[in-house]
Amino acid sequence: MNEYNLEGKEKIENKKDEIEENEENEEIEESEDETSLTPLSETDLLKSVKVLRELLDRMQVDVVITTKTQNDARTIFISGPDSGLLVGKQGQTLDALHFIFNRILHRKLGINGFVDIDVDGYRSRRELAIKKMAIELAKKAKKEGKVIPIQPMNARDRRIVHMTLSGMKDIKTESEGSGKDRHVKIIPLKSKD
Repeated sequence: MNEYNLEGKEKIENKKDEIEENEENEEIEESEDETSLTPLSETDLLKSVKVLRELLDRMQVDVVITTKTQNDARTIFISGPDSGLLVGKQGQTLDALHFIFNRILHRKLGINGFVDIDVDGYRSRRELAIKKMAIELAKKAKKEGKVIPIQPMNARDRRIVHMTLSGMKDIKTESEGSGKDRHVKIIPLKSKD
């Protein structure tokens, strides 16, 4: 697991020459698949951090950026006095930042891979809360023998529900609806005895 601590423009500028040198030697392939989970190279990770730093500087937020690599997954962590501004209501601001950031990486820089962003551990806490809720609602669905719909969620949160309950006996999940109304239904496979 590699960790990098990059605070401010100075440390990114120190890597600028290294990145530019590597760019000359590296050919980046274009890909239409924006959801590719291809692991990023160290060079692409540094480019990604630079892009995010520039976005956050334009937003005039005072934050620190760190990165973590675990099982080929790259995550950028943001923390600091202004980090709360980046989460927003139910993570909507973070989701928007994440979308824009990855769009720039894919479309403008040709980086074929995926980088996740977390602000002050929000995503981790949210994932735990969703898993807990999903398990409780699955138990309720089994006990009552009724389909339990969950409030509308974004794709990331729905995936957490599906993955959490995928191994549970006598329960299946389905997504239903469209757009902002898309939600998960928890369906008991056996009716209440």
